[in-house]
Amino acid sequence: MSPRAIAILNCRVPTPEGAFASGAILVTQGVIAAVGRDFLLAIPPDAILIDAKGGLVGVGEGDDGMLQPPVVGAPAHLVCHSLRGEVQWVMKRGETVFSPPDAATPMMDWSRRRENAIRQVMTLLARHEEHRAIERIEADGTGIDCIWRFRDDRGQEQEVTIRVVPALHPQPGHILILDRTASQQLPEAGLGTTRAHWWFYLHEAEGAIYCLPTQALKRWLLAHASTYPITLIQPPGAPQRLRARAIPIAHLLDAIPKLRVLPCPR
Repeated sequence: MSPRAIAILNCRVPTPEGAFASGAILVTQGVIAAVGRDFLLAIPPDAILIDAKGGLVGVGEGDDGMLQPPVVGAPAHLVCHSLRGEVQWVMKRGETVFSPPDAATPMMDWSRRRENAIRQVMTLLARHEEHRAIERIEADGTGIDCIWRFRDDRGQEQEVTIRVVPALHPQPGHILILDRTASQQLPEAGLGTTRAHWWFYLHEAEGAIYCLPTQALKRWLLAHASTYPITLIQPPGAPQRLRARAIPIAHLLDAIPKLRVLPCPR
């Protein structure tokens, strides 16, 4: 069983009175630790998340029969039925023991997504002709993920620091900027928590990496961010809903001349 908590979100949960939507089930050490509405349940920040995609999650044996209500303190023998009633996955004591081969893996982990995004950026930069070296920086409180050394047009070696953020929302042509409270809840994605020279927003669904000079982006946001509405988002792999503003890249292209769009490495 996983030593980390597992949070099943965006599910319907059966009860004796009937299923309720927007449910969440928290599993710790293979046992059901909590059941409730996903916006009321406290989710540990390092929890592994499962997006049930609106499916019905309850206690069962993996067949297509009726699912029973999950009970706090009971072993996490859980089954997820899709909206069409198909078995999506089966869990025994917190371990996924069945998932159809054509179904996407339900597990989502924010830290894993971040590490994958950082690796993609490092791979891409290492392919550039001017590349000299790239170094991964482990968490040190500076909000820097890597240091890239390269030769400029004059042949002189330069060094820049980079923060990498995987896309917080699949909306194409936009970057998502967290507000101050959300940045404290998910500091790895918060613009105000980094001292890096560059802020790389990796939008894998678009196949693009939006590369923005951090200080120029901060200045632009100080002047213009308030004109964009706040929206609640649930970033893939993140443990809770967050407040953010969706900024169209088209609005930044002229305002921030150094903005670059790079292709994701294949």
